[in-house]
Amino acid sequence: MGFRIVEIEELSGPNCKIYSIAYDGKGGDTLFDEFLDRMDEDYPNEVEDIWSKLQFMGYEGGARLQFFRENEGKPGDGVVALLKESGFTLRLYAIRYGVTLLILGSGGYKDSSIDAWQKDEVLKYHAEEMIKISAMITERIKNKDIRICDDGTLEGDLYFDEETNNQ
Repeated sequence: MGFRIVEIEELSGPNCKIYSIAYDGKGGDTLFDEFLDRMDEDYPNEVEDIWSKLQFMGYEGGARLQFFRENEGKPGDGVVALLKESGFTLRLYAIRYGVTLLILGSGGYKDSSIDAWQKDEVLKYHAEEMIKISAMITERIKNKDIRICDDGTLEGDLYFDEETNNQ
């Protein structure tokens, strides 16, 4: 199944462009949309906090390192998790390219008894998904098929087909 990188216009602003991943056959919903839909009923305060943080990044603060837990993936792949507020339990995975570009994935509930995403099947699935997507995007950037503009905008071939996904 193919996917494309799509901008989330409600969150993207002058300080950070925010994107997510939309798989073919999902009616246009992104991974971030699916995350919000799954989590909103049980964790409305946390979902609201995540939305507010992302909106702040887009319009005011940029994707500064202080908002993220680094090294959620492989060294250098940019996969991060949005830092949660004290007492909050949701984990959202993303790919961070400096302060001007953020590509949101999905995530889920992280029980306090779990010390690593690898120990939870849902978190493991979503983190590994972003690690794979990051590798594909990195390859496109190296081949100059995708370019990151100074303002964080992505240009180029933002669609990945089945053949690309299987590499």
